[in-house]
Amino acid sequence: MIFTNPQQIFDIINNNPNRDMIIISRKIADSLRKYVTGEGLIESMEHLPFFEKSDVFDIKKKITKTTKDLIDRLLQPIDKVFNAKGGLKILNTSESNDEPLAEYLKVIRRGLSVTEWIDSVALKAYLIDPMGLILTETDADGKAYPTYKSTGCIYDYELNGRQPEYVIFELEVDDIKQLISLGILTTDDSKKQVFRVIDDAREYYITKSNDTLTVADFIEHNFTKVPALIVSDIPVYDSPLYESPLQPVSELIATYFRDNTDLQLYKKYQAHPREWSIELTCPKCEGTKVHDGEECNYCDGTGIKAHIKPSERISVAIQGDGKALAPTPPGGFYTAPIEAADFMVNQLEANKEELDVTFWGGSLERKSDGKRDIANTATEILIGERAKEPKLRKFSKWAQRIESHIVDTVKQAMLQDDSPSVILYGEIYIHGTIEQLTEYYQTLVQKQAPVTLLDATLIDVYESKYSEYPVALLNAKKLMQVEPFVHNSIAQVVNWNIHDDIKAMKVYYGEWVKTKNQNDILRGTVEALKAELNTYAMSKGMAA
Repeated sequence: MIFTNPQQIFDIINNNPNRDMIIISRKIADSLRKYVTGEGLIESMEHLPFFEKSDVFDIKKKITKTTKDLIDRLLQPIDKVFNAKGGLKILNTSESNDEPLAEYLKVIRRGLSVTEWIDSVALKAYLIDPMGLILTETDADGKAYPTYKSTGCIYDYELNGRQPEYVIFELEVDDIKQLISLGILTTDDSKKQVFRVIDDAREYYITKSNDTLTVADFIEHNFTKVPALIVSDIPVYDSPLYESPLQPVSELIATYFRDNTDLQLYKKYQAHPREWSIELTCPKCEGTKVHDGEECNYCDGTGIKAHIKPSERISVAIQGDGKALAPTPPGGFYTAPIEAADFMVNQLEANKEELDVTFWGGSLERKSDGKRDIANTATEILIGERAKEPKLRKFSKWAQRIESHIVDTVKQAMLQDDSPSVILYGEIYIHGTIEQLTEYYQTLVQKQAPVTLLDATLIDVYESKYSEYPVALLNAKKLMQVEPFVHNSIAQVVNWNIHDDIKAMKVYYGEWVKTKNQNDILRGTVEALKAELNTYAMSKGMAA
């Protein structure tokens, strides 16, 4: 949309047609922010007087913790999106501009590359403020860079899908001061409402004073349309809103927080054994509460002995008719039953599992006794991790759309280049530790899994093992094609009814590969290396 006269802008500012949508978006963002960052979460705790007294509730607020760490653990797999193997990035500029633009994108904002900025800034906005904006700005030197604009500063926008037709920001005091320092506004404007308006062609600064709207300044920008994109890509059914990936599990997060506050209070309230004793007469005042005409300072005027020293011996009279009766203990400690704590901990663990499965996908597993089933083997762990891949691909699709938007608007602003870039994120995710992957691979070998699955899993092992050593990784993958029957042992191969030279190559493969350095393997083709292995094996006298 391009405004053809200022009155169109004035009417929107006066009528604020999308006010209700923005108010709803802000409320959603405020709620999500509490759980993701912990800001204001404890302060928003609701007192339930039916279950707890006011003084107990006050103590609970002091000792409880937020869900910040819970969310952080839940979202850790998203790191795989930004570290996945594969992918493709074509800037699609002229040859002379391609390399300079690629270098610029490596440090586009606060020393971060575009991808790093998406990971550290845009992703958090996606989780917290789904109706916020990713807006490309330009500085005084014409350099373009991405920013995140929260719904808190958006006054109005009209959307066409995720693309705003226009956007209006209501500026804060600091923004107004900066515009005054740049000469865009006057000192007198500091007392007025100021709006920043962006359409497909221009950027306006509008002031409002005593219901009078005035265009203070406007400029032509270098973009082909409003350089902004709604943060989220998850549309809400039958609504213009987009939602956070966390919204489907927001009630589970809230339940975990409430249950955890009860557990924290229980731990403090019940963890310390409480002492009890029968009443013993104060040895100083002998129960009179007075000693030497004054209140007894030993028992504080109660006439009762307050504490028993461990070194003191206590004689307890045995009551009864002469039969042997057990003496009544003079005191002891009361400890809370452990079953209550176990129940609360098990409920929290079950809640965390339900949260993880609902968010990432999979199925809930329960033992026969109703307690959660913990995956103990590498196979179970890796199967669970791989179940997350469909959701990871959704995050990947979101991230590459955001990066495409940033790269394309930067090209428009700095190079006047409208050609679309090609941004494809990799989808080869490495799950688990090297130990877990190796154990999983060995399990598949024992179960005689299909060769294609064995190949893929062994590559995962190498990807994890040599993640920081690209040459070693290339060589390991190449040698998989050189070693005969790579997934089988020497003992298995030598007992097969196959040609002796193949058996010899299998037997002497390990010995041969030690004679090669990294550069030999890197430069050699698979066919050439196989020939060298065969020659080496024949020299040992085992080939037919």
